[in-house]
Amino acid sequence: GCYRARLRKRENPAYIHRFTPAQHAHIGEFIRHFTEGMFLDTLGRSPEARESFQKALRYPGYYASDRHRLAYCAWRVAETSPALALAVEQTRERHVKHVLLEAAYKIASSYKGQGAWEKSLALFSNILELAEPLGFKRMCGGVHFHVGEIYLQRGEKERATNRFRETLASIPDHRKAKLYLEFCRATTRV
Repeated sequence: GCYRARLRKRENPAYIHRFTPAQHAHIGEFIRHFTEGMFLDTLGRSPEARESFQKALRYPGYYASDRHRLAYCAWRVAETSPALALAVEQTRERHVKHVLLEAAYKIASSYKGQGAWEKSLALFSNILELAEPLGFKRMCGGVHFHVGEIYLQRGEKERATNRFRETLASIPDHRKAKLYLEFCRATTRV
């Protein structure tokens, strides 16, 4: 037998989706781990919360609304480099690995925006180590771009130039990388 769940698709009328008993059990397990993680987080028990969020990430995400919960779990797990590496290693689904690395990417970008360049560089290098073997080419290109911007802000034009070249190798149509590369070339010639 199949379980039925009523879903709404934006403004369209509701439609029925059938779940197998195994899928239904996954949904309950996901909600339990997610809720447990949120509760432990409010108590300030971050390591235990991360563990629960990591368990919740095993859920494949049957509903579109679950992506937000999965992204939150990934963000909490991706905050520390060892936890990120462990989560990516233990995750079997490629799309969940991408969600984890994307969450870490956003965290590293926010560190860069706050001026915490060392934290940002450390997390970006960890993302590169994990994303390159998985073939996430665009993500790697984005990481190289952000690292190049940091080097440029620190006045390390040669290192920045190398990173912008790496960006263009991964994402040939990256306009900002082309502009920064031209800027670096023009200022080093003078």
